[in-house]
Amino acid sequence: MPPSLSTLWWVFWHLSVAPNHDRSSSAWEHVGGRSWAMCVQFDRQAFDLRMGQGGRGIAEPMVWGKRAVLCPHAPEVLVLAAQDELLEVSRLSWDSNLDGTLDELVAEHRERLTTALGWLNAAVAESQRRGELAPLETYYQRAHLLFALGRYEEVGSDLDRARALGEVRRWRIDRMAAMVELLLGDLHRAVELGRLAWTDAPPDERAVSGYLWALILDRVGATEQAERVLHAMRRDSGHLVARQAVRSLLPIHERLYLAALDQQADGEGASALRLWHAYLARPEPVEADRELARRHVEALANRPVPVGGPLR
Repeated sequence: MPPSLSTLWWVFWHLSVAPNHDRSSSAWEHVGGRSWAMCVQFDRQAFDLRMGQGGRGIAEPMVWGKRAVLCPHAPEVLVLAAQDELLEVSRLSWDSNLDGTLDELVAEHRERLTTALGWLNAAVAESQRRGELAPLETYYQRAHLLFALGRYEEVGSDLDRARALGEVRRWRIDRMAAMVELLLGDLHRAVELGRLAWTDAPPDERAVSGYLWALILDRVGATEQAERVLHAMRRDSGHLVARQAVRSLLPIHERLYLAALDQQADGEGASALRLWHAYLARPEPVEADRELARRHVEALANRPVPVGGPLR
């Protein structure tokens, strides 16, 4: 059987760009080499895992990130490593007092996302060298990472590629596009896309879309409607998983905004105020969003506590 295109590219890499390569050796000696064979196996494992054809079966944390370092020309490994990094990013959180931790959190958040973005860029470059399509969801994930890094203007081209390739369902594209439009200032388009993403999402994804829909509603001045959506999300059995998914998408200052809004909707005024003040202390928010946050602070300061506790 003749060698595959992927195999030939591995031969080319070992002959031309691999460090410390002994050019006196034949190409096929390197094809049979242990490191090459190991990376091909990892690439196949990563593909199977991403296609749902097997359980992870690996307890070691961030093992795919380590494999991405070992196998920088294995596209499926690189994409799976980026997925794992996004999962780790979603777990980053601030302490309850918000004292002196946010700058460190922002720095770690940016470092992890930048690492993951580098892996996806490498996966795209390697796929292009091979004359193949990038692994499934590469462009959608890259849009996700760019958004979480606050590089909103760069997201659209990758979303367009993801849409053209059919990488994900339309409502997932609409959901991220809605957030891009929101933070770029097109509120009408954000409402249009955000509502579609919420109504079209399947039951197990509705809570994720709902949290983002609430954020959009609040930003356009429909705070009461936003609070009703947040109350509904808390009754969803998957709301904790949904919150983690939302955390993987939003920059830290937008996480603060949504967390403050959620606490405010739940009647936790003191916690909401701490979060609003932490948001206002960040350098990233634009003035229009700061003004909205200040209005929330003012509303909380003047809000009486209902008899019998907060309303639901």
